[in-house]
Amino acid sequence: AILSFPLWNPPIHLVEIDQEEVIPFTIFPNPAEERVFMEMETDVEGEVRYSLQSTSGQHIRSGEYHATEGIRVSTLASGIYQLLIWVNGRAVGTERVIVD
Repeated sequence: AILSFPLWNPPIHLVEIDQEEVIPFTIFPNPAEERVFMEMETDVEGEVRYSLQSTSGQHIRSGEYHATEGIRVSTLASGIYQLLIWVNGRAVGTERVIVD
């Protein structure tokens, strides 16, 4: 099965995640005020990138994920956001992030 998520970083397109490529991960702390960090259940090698979107699909922020820095959310309005994760250019998962 393939999961599809809208990605509103022009041009608009769907991000498809093949169930066989999903890498389970946990976001913490969640809810968060300053930064969120990610822990993957599987060791991965290569580039890990993220995209943070509003629940309406608006692109908020994206970049390369660094475990020591996490993802800064302190400048975001309180609310619920969607975090999409890519490893070596392949979409591998998505998780909801709550910002206080």
